[in-house]
Amino acid sequence: MTFKDALELANNNKNIIGKKLNGATVDDIIIHPVNEKQFEEFLKSYTLSLNAQKAVLPYLDFDLSVSVVLDKHRISKQSVFFHTSIERAINGLDEE
Repeated sequence: MTFKDALELANNNKNIIGKKLNGATVDDIIIHPVNEKQFEEFLKSYTLSLNAQKAVLPYLDFDLSVSVVLDKHRISKQSVFFHTSIERAINGLDEE
């Protein structure tokens, strides 16, 4: 999808931040490239800076996707990155 469409999808679903998904907390919504190699580069930048807006800048003209980041604190503490598509997150939120 285009950056404009991805941004609209992300903005329309900000209400899921802080909710639980399979026991993990939805901490962030990120826009990232679909292409696997580009995603790997994006991920390197994102995990170092924890700034998705900055990490996606080189890829604004490419096919993009929207995901949620789960338990973001684990990136720096345990060097693990948990994420899933925003569609899966919306459909799989734990009941409160």
